[in-house]
Amino acid sequence: MTTPVPGGGPADAELPFFVYGTLLPGEPNHDLFLRGRTAGERPAVLPRA
Repeated sequence: MTTPVPGGGPADAELPFFVYGTLLPGEPNHDLFLRGRTAGERPAVLPRA
């Protein structure tokens, strides 16, 4: 038996993840925490900002 995930999706579902500061590629914590754990990276966009 598995524990339900809020929102009803599977536990291994791909979800958007926003990072800034030292988690960005090229910054010190990117390799430590994110390298190999993301499917891809792209800049955030805030329309009409």
